[in-house]
Amino acid sequence: MNPNEYFVQLPKLNDYFASNHGRLLSTKRNPVSCLDGGVDSHGYHVYSISKRNNERISTTAQRMIANIFLPNYWQDVPDVRLETHHLDHNRLNNVWWDLALVTVRLHTYYNKLDKIYFFREGKFKDLNPYEIIRATGLSFE
Repeated sequence: MNPNEYFVQLPKLNDYFASNHGRLLSTKRNPVSCLDGGVDSHGYHVYSISKRNNERISTTAQRMIANIFLPNYWQDVPDVRLETHHLDHNRLNNVWWDLALVTVRLHTYYNKLDKIYFFREGKFKDLNPYEIIRATGLSFE
C-alpha cells in the first residue's frame, strides 16, 4: 500500500472500500481482501460487486473512483452526461489525480489532443495539454 493511499466506503455498498489509487477492498469475508477485478473488452479495469441480496453489479474502476474522489462541476447542469477521462490516456491508470469527469463533448475533444508544440528562441518544445492545465490552473473551456 502506498503511504498516501486511503480507502473510502462505497455509497450504498457498506462492504466495499475504494482507494484513491483505484483499488477495491471487500470486507464481506474474513480476512479483508483486495479484489483483482478484470479488464473489459475496451481495455478498462472492471469490478463485479455483490450486493447484500446477492445481486451483482459491474462497475469500471475509473467511474467508481471518479464518483467518489472527483468534484462534479456539472452537477447543477440538467441532463448532462459525464464520462471519466484518463489524463494520461492509460485506461488502466485509475489513481484519482489521473482522472477527470467531463462532458461527452469535452471527452471527445480531449481524446483528439496529443501534444502542443511551442517554438521559442529557435527551439521546439512539446507539451502535453494536460501539463499546461496543471501548471497554469487554466481549463480547456
